[in-house]
Amino acid sequence: VHSDPLLATLVVLGGMGAFVAGLTGVGGAIVMIPLLLYVPPWLGTGRLALHEIAAITMVQVFAAAASGLAGHLREGFVDRRLAVTLGAGMMIGSLVGAIFSRWLPAAALQGIFATMAVAGAVMLLTMKTRPTDATASAKPWSAVTGFSLALGVGLLAGAVGAGGAFLLI
Repeated sequence: VHSDPLLATLVVLGGMGAFVAGLTGVGGAIVMIPLLLYVPPWLGTGRLALHEIAAITMVQVFAAAASGLAGHLREGFVDRRLAVTLGAGMMIGSLVGAIFSRWLPAAALQGIFATMAVAGAVMLLTMKTRPTDATASAKPWSAVTGFSLALGVGLLAGAVGAGGAFLLI
């Protein structure tokens, strides 16, 4: 059972993290994991284990993804074949990663998360060309490659409680 100051801190951090996640279009784990890991101890309101943080962010990412999918489906912005293929890979990978995370020490989980965050930042900052909507929809893609990439990202993301979309994007 956690104390009232920790609960208040978590509510404030949840609101801040949700705002930043909504503003940037990410699921939120990339923002919430560092906030939940470092801010409560820094404020002296308590401490959460990394496994607890992973569980919290999994629920938050699921809610963010479901609401985002609903909105984008309504507007007709979702390629259903791509969503099903990548979604299946992510779902299977995330489930397996989450199950096996119980046997990983917190330091390994932190290392996985840090590697994912750095990889996402490097890709974001070094990508020279970004396809326009017209060129992206005109190019064929491999369902096997997409599923495999999503499965790999899902394994890592599921272990730490992240959605992993920031890597797939």
